[in-house]
Amino acid sequence: MDKVLVIDQGRCIFQGPAREAKQYFIDLGFKCPDRQTTADFLTAVTDPTERQFRDGYAGKAPKTPEDLEKAFRASPTHQRNLDEIAKYEDDLKKSEYSDTKDFEGAVRESKSKTVRKKSPFTVSFIRQVLACTQREFWLTWGDKTTLYTKFFIIISNALIVGSLFYGQSLGTSGAFSRGGSLFFSILFLGWLQLSELMKAVSGRDVVKRHEDFAFYHPSAVSIARVLQDFPLLLAQVIPFAIIMYFMQGLDVDPAKFFIYFLFIYTTTFCITALYRMFAALSPTIDDAVRFSGLALNLLIIYTGYVIPKPQLLGQYIWFGWLYYVNPVAYSFEAVLTNEFADRTMQCSPEQLVPQGPGIDPAYQGCSLTGAPANSNRVPGSDYLQTSFDYSRSNLWRNFGVVIAFSVLYLLVTVFATEVRTAPHHVWIDRLTDCLAPLGLLVRQVWWWRIDLQEVQAREASSQGREHRRRKSDWW
Repeated sequence: MDKVLVIDQGRCIFQGPAREAKQYFIDLGFKCPDRQTTADFLTAVTDPTERQFRDGYAGKAPKTPEDLEKAFRASPTHQRNLDEIAKYEDDLKKSEYSDTKDFEGAVRESKSKTVRKKSPFTVSFIRQVLACTQREFWLTWGDKTTLYTKFFIIISNALIVGSLFYGQSLGTSGAFSRGGSLFFSILFLGWLQLSELMKAVSGRDVVKRHEDFAFYHPSAVSIARVLQDFPLLLAQVIPFAIIMYFMQGLDVDPAKFFIYFLFIYTTTFCITALYRMFAALSPTIDDAVRFSGLALNLLIIYTGYVIPKPQLLGQYIWFGWLYYVNPVAYSFEAVLTNEFADRTMQCSPEQLVPQGPGIDPAYQGCSLTGAPANSNRVPGSDYLQTSFDYSRSNLWRNFGVVIAFSVLYLLVTVFATEVRTAPHHVWIDRLTDCLAPLGLLVRQVWWWRIDLQEVQAREASSQGREHRRRKSDWW
């Protein structure tokens, strides 16, 4: 370190060679105690409780930041700095800013073809996303304690909660509890992803600094985190889904298991994107936690399990519409119909009506909603249709809705991260950078289409000439 800059309350009180700084302040009247380093001495000069003065200088040495700044501006060191600046600017004018032009030329040559000429970034948006994805994996692997703790929580909760539903009845008495276990399955991992809020908000300063250095767009980090989620959430869902599915005693069918697995995975992905959207829209971590907690409660209440869907839409019309904008509601319908659609439940003895001595079993029915008259067996599809207004035919529609919500949350997050701190004209340019690869692809396809048309035209022309030649030969 050959130069040093000392600032006191925003005022420059010294700037110059490091070897001259100590003697400069000693000449002003300050005292450097024995065995005190130069750095500690320069820091103590700005602290009224630590600085010491030489004998006879306590009343004459400058003490306030204004006086120290005035003394420095009157010193030969300050005049030498001004002379160096003037000489440097004169050298730039004489060289016609050749170094700057060389640097600009080197940056221009190293730029990707998909980057605008006026953009400060040198690599394409896709390469920025790939680099940020690699960085996210390194950050996750570097924090092994958090990673191992999350997996421990997932496996332990799957074992604990799964044991609560272990051995539940296959008859009508287990219908409601089976719905509760499925509701927990699709919601637990999403709830656990609340930890992403702290990561998304606390990393803003680093991302902003990297953006100032033209390393990457802030939106590239948002997309990189999504790409990281694909394998990371898959690793979390696999043990959780296997433990929960078989401990709950759900229907042992490969198709049903993979549909159950698919909706847990996509729902966790969707809720994670929701949390990151609130993190991008919130100014502080407190606001992000507040909004995310409120959203999670709304997701739980308006899923259609605590308050069934017909009652939610028919009796609570002022807030029932939240059901339609709740991705968890669509996932819950999918996993519930996946389990119950082709199941026929035997009515439990305690739910048979009427009961009493001398009752003919032929005239007994089941009290479960959706049960047919004079029957002790309840089709699962009738139970779902009557109790929840659910249908197995909506399975893949529900899957598409969950994916659509995930994409919507991601787009809002990308837009918010770019717009939050940037002026209007800047984020328009950033959006152009992000869409540049798409524009290049469209342009390439367009030129391929023109080339194909030219080839077809030449082939048609040559075939026409050949046909006319053969015709003339025949005549």
